[in-house]
Amino acid sequence: MIACRMPLEGISDGVSTSTLYRWLRWDYEQGGTVHQHLQRAFKPYKRAYGLKRWRNRYAGNRSIHDRPNLADSRRRLGDWEGDTMYGKQGHLVTLVDRRSRLFLARRIPLRTKAETAKAVISMLKKQTGRTLTLDNGVEFADHVRIEKTSSTKVYFADPYASWQRGSNENANGRLRRWIPRSTDLSKLTPQNLRRIVERMNKQPRKCLGWRTPYEVHHNVSVAVIV
Repeated sequence: MIACRMPLEGISDGVSTSTLYRWLRWDYEQGGTVHQHLQRAFKPYKRAYGLKRWRNRYAGNRSIHDRPNLADSRRRLGDWEGDTMYGKQGHLVTLVDRRSRLFLARRIPLRTKAETAKAVISMLKKQTGRTLTLDNGVEFADHVRIEKTSSTKVYFADPYASWQRGSNENANGRLRRWIPRSTDLSKLTPQNLRRIVERMNKQPRKCLGWRTPYEVHHNVSVAVIV
């Protein structure tokens, strides 16, 4: 990311990716701590735990296979993927725009359908909403209210097919860098969560040509990363 982002920011003295990784490996073997700031490097793989799902429990739920081709192609803004994340003393509702990878998150005290729907509606209030693809968790049972309030059509991925919402799954994994499972979410203030989300949205992404989600979503050239 560093090597590919430097030309976009006008830094002429570039460095190759292999050079960076060699230095990181050297620092790690010498007992350095730089690797602790990386998202995945030198960290053991941990198996993800599944959640309870429901399959066609409620009438009128649309399948992801009926989603418009434009949403599949990622050519436009407003096609979102959604999920929830577990934590101590609370949960997080997360949304990701499929085109720009812009990330949104809101803390809820209880993972009920009412609280989840309220959070989703609030996050989409100031966003363009065309489609929203969710998993089959019971917390999304109030999807009809989400549709009516946000004017966003809701679709559901196949059960146990997390790859159908790959952008959201990836973003949730990246969020765990700042909010691990052991975090007491009752102590996570809206201001702190907002700062974390802003930092994620101003991180260059390979899938965006090393532009940031913020830059792509708001159609700006190079935004200041803080």
